Amino acid sequence: MSFNNHLSKMDKDALLHVIKDAQALLDEKNKEATKLIWIVSDNWCNIGWFKEHEYVKAAEFLANEAKEAIQDTSNPIAMRLMLDYIRVPESEYSGWFSD
Repeated sequence: MSFNNHLSKMDKDALLHVIKDAQALLDEKNKEATKLIWIVSDNWCNIGWFKEHEYVKAAEFLANEAKEAIQDTSNPIAMRLMLDYIRVPESEYSGWFSD
């Protein structure tokens, strides 16, 4: 059963309780310290995620992707690569990586 399907079966009071509890959890998450995740993206999707201390590794990955993209200049959109970041709560940080 999907989460929305489950919620659709709740009455108004139960939904208000869910909202209150969810807001309390969000407030706690917003108080947490955050960590950086470096993200390498092409024009279409994210293609690499790197830990906070792996900026150089992320930049090298971007450079390697650029070397591959330059092989076919017929599609310049595929050459739109970028290095960006997001901040996530420390409690969620390890979930982004498999190790």
